[in-house]
Amino acid sequence: MPIDLVSQLSSAAIRACALGLIAFAGLWLFRVRSSAARHATWTVVVLGMLLQLALGPTVPGVRLKVLPTAPAPSQRATEKSSRRPVPSRALPPARNRSARSRHWISSAGVLVGVYFGLVYLGISVLLFARMGLGLWGLRRILRHAKPLPELGGWFFESASFVVPASVGYFRARILLPLGWEGWDTTKLKAVIAHETAHTRRRDWLICLISRVNVCIFWFHPLAWWMDRELAYLAEEACDDIALSEMDDRDKYAATLVEFSRAAAADGARLNWGAISMAKESNVARRLNRIMNWRLPAAKPFGRKAFVMLLTWSMPVIYLSAAVELAPGNRPAAGLEHTAVPSLEAAAASLPRENPSRALIAQAAPNQPLRPRPPIIPPGRDNLPVSMCILIDNSGSMFGKQDQAKAAALALVRASKPGDEFCIVDFNDEVWLDADLTTDLDRVKDALMHVESRGGSALRDAIKLSVDLVEQKAHNRKVLVLITDGDDNASAVTEEQVRDKIRNSGVLVYSVALLDEQDIGKVSEAKRTLTQLAALTGGLYYRPETPAEVESVASGIERDARNR
Repeated sequence: MPIDLVSQLSSAAIRACALGLIAFAGLWLFRVRSSAARHATWTVVVLGMLLQLALGPTVPGVRLKVLPTAPAPSQRATEKSSRRPVPSRALPPARNRSARSRHWISSAGVLVGVYFGLVYLGISVLLFARMGLGLWGLRRILRHAKPLPELGGWFFESASFVVPASVGYFRARILLPLGWEGWDTTKLKAVIAHETAHTRRRDWLICLISRVNVCIFWFHPLAWWMDRELAYLAEEACDDIALSEMDDRDKYAATLVEFSRAAAADGARLNWGAISMAKESNVARRLNRIMNWRLPAAKPFGRKAFVMLLTWSMPVIYLSAAVELAPGNRPAAGLEHTAVPSLEAAAASLPRENPSRALIAQAAPNQPLRPRPPIIPPGRDNLPVSMCILIDNSGSMFGKQDQAKAAALALVRASKPGDEFCIVDFNDEVWLDADLTTDLDRVKDALMHVESRGGSALRDAIKLSVDLVEQKAHNRKVLVLITDGDDNASAVTEEQVRDKIRNSGVLVYSVALLDEQDIGKVSEAKRTLTQLAALTGGLYYRPETPAEVESVASGIERDARNR
């Protein structure tokens, strides 16, 4: 989807900035002057930038805690000022106005995301097409190039070039312009040394990778800057190698000036896909460097050195793709924490009623607290449960709502006397469709109003649902998540949700309705939903057919009663 593409590209672009800053800092800290070493460093950054797209959606997240957030004065005050209150459908006029406003905002956000996604794809396709046309034109030129066996297997003569150039990787070729036979020995030696260095260093392949990076990250200034910097550093590195093989710096500089003038006079004939000795516009900078050259040329940055640099850089690239910033938690003044019960203790005794029952009443003032229903004490099979069913109604669930409703209805139909249910649905906001009640008709009616649209605030919905169950449930507390696991609109972090669930005593079950077409999302959703269920000793389910949905509902109902 265009929206997901824009989100992934934005994340990769931001993380690429971190790689660039690390490279700048490393080059400055170690005072790296070698053009070959600097070229290798920025090549690794380009590779890391491209790897962000592949690693970002697939690697497990690494939480990095930053400065702790300011403590809240109390749990009640925190919930009262929550960014995402749980409105009640007991107020039809307010609900309808809010729903219309929410639907308009969600639709506008989707349209904006689709627009930017299409704009990105259009420009990227044009850039790739331009690159493809350049390579196609270069291939045609190479077909008509004349081999020069007297100079070696790499050398060819071409009427399409006015200055020497090197192309290719597996079948590398050095192209010389017509009239090369009239060059003097020093000039020919300079050209051969320079272009052979390009070929041995595989500069053409690195240039191609950099151009692909520009086509993908055309909106990122770092991609364009690295493309130009790599081209310049490659020329500097080859200048160093050529100067180390010949004694006459003045003649080498004169040769460079001559080719630069020829390229300027006939620039249209320079092919995009070739690396030319005088193609770059910063010849003056190179000339100044050549004429002021005092130290012996640095040794080439060999293949082993590059592999070592890439190996040492992989942990940094991995962390840049996996790290996620999260606020550090510290106990807030006046905030009571519930101890984490063991599974044996949860199975041996009924959960106690949470004394702070006014919280959800503040969030839903028109839904008064109900009198406590009688608890039926007979055996485990009849042990009543207080189950909150959390249904994902975001746009990513489109086409899967029938399965979600079927799972919820199956859970309700499996109820026994004394059971109570609540229905919460969410997209980019969280809605309380039916407060905890034993009226099953009301619960079934609430399920009929669930629609798919907007973003997904899964973590916000989990936190508020756990609060509701903690404060109003009279029986065993159960939370059932029916979702595809996607979350792109929550204010609550993943670590905060885990802490909330771990300290709540609520038994969590995850019913994952996943789309096999997006492998990255399936892997991330499975990891998230499995961990949420495992924190409480609950179970993770992944039904694929209506029959499996019914079976999952029966399994949750039996497991929750017999804990």
